[in-house]
Amino acid sequence: MGMTIEECTKMLTAKEKCLERETSGTDTDCNYHNCADCSLCYEQGTMGEQKEALKFAVDTMRKYQKIEAHIKCLEEENAEFVNVSSIRGLLNGSH
Repeated sequence: MGMTIEECTKMLTAKEKCLERETSGTDTDCNYHNCADCSLCYEQGTMGEQKEALKFAVDTMRKYQKIEAHIKCLEEENAEFVNVSSIRGLLNGSH
């Protein structure tokens, strides 16, 4: 079974927060890599899960780029039968 968008987002968000803490220099535990009791450590998943999440995210971005290119072609062809604005809105997260 593959990873879901929600799982990927949760893992990568935890990784981002972890890196922010680690590089800020203000969290003593993060400065010394005391991760065992940190919830972010577990939310990030295992190294294998993190790798899968990154691959999933990159694959998703590549698919998004292909869809964007297709929309651009439709716009250039002035495709009246397709509501390009509606599709673009979905891609950008507006419903």
